[in-house]
Amino acid sequence: MEEHADYGIDFIKATKRIKEICPYVKISGGISNLSFGFRGVMKIRESIHSVFLQHAILESGMDVGIVNPHEMIAYQELEDDMKQLCDNLVFNKIPEATDDMLERTGYERACIDARKKNLPPPRKPRGRLPQMPRLQFDYDKIPPKPATEPPLPTSDAAQNHVPNPYINSNLTHEKIAAIRAKATNVTKPNIDYTQPSDTYPSSFPHFVRGRDSV
Repeated sequence: MEEHADYGIDFIKATKRIKEICPYVKISGGISNLSFGFRGVMKIRESIHSVFLQHAILESGMDVGIVNPHEMIAYQELEDDMKQLCDNLVFNKIPEATDDMLERTGYERACIDARKKNLPPPRKPRGRLPQMPRLQFDYDKIPPKPATEPPLPTSDAAQNHVPNPYINSNLTHEKIAAIRAKATNVTKPNIDYTQPSDTYPSSFPHFVRGRDSV
């Protein structure tokens, strides 16, 4: 029931407050009522008890919890996904906590039936994905700079705001020279794409190589 969702966290908060005001009083309580709605699957019930007792006794000062010690599960032995489900349920962290635990209860009950019939266990529910911080890279730590103009390409012509001459034969990088030396062309191909500046009039409305290549 929705109105009962905060009973667990309210009991833990009340225990801690009472111990702060009256440190010598003793506090005990029956724990089975916390998981009564999941009766029939002891793994679910004892997991909820384990999470509750971890916070109520070790962190808030509760003295005695009335439980069956023979069936208890140690907090350190709980599965990570089960521990998360119990935390969400006991502390009412999310509205779907009860529905998620009911889904897990159905899975555990199906596992019990499968073991009785010597069948393979059913597929485990995927559950809710944990919220983890995004991995930070070096480029995430670069302080942002105000952009006063669109980003430029990486070519020197664009970086220096000058038209590209398209005279590729002047490129004499060592790697470029090594590739040209391996060429098997008999005649040297023309790799320059420059155009005379007077090829088109200045009022020519369309793209002109060299004039509009920045």
